Amino acid sequence: MAKIKMKPLEWVAYLLVSIGALNWGLDKVAGFNIVDWLLGLVNLAGYSIFVYGAVGLAGAYSLYKIWF
Repeated sequence: MAKIKMKPLEWVAYLLVSIGALNWGLDKVAGFNIVDWLLGLVNLAGYSIFVYGAVGLAGAYSLYKIWF
């Protein structure tokens, strides 16, 4: 299997987009919110808006990298 070299920013964007996709799917299918659960483990549930913002920016960055 060939390894793909990614810059650190691309790796973070890929990770955030993956988390967002899993969160969206599980929330709609099973009613389970990964972001709130993970942040609740470290008592930061009030900061989930920042995670959602970062996921959105990562999605926009990923689209930019695909098209340009």
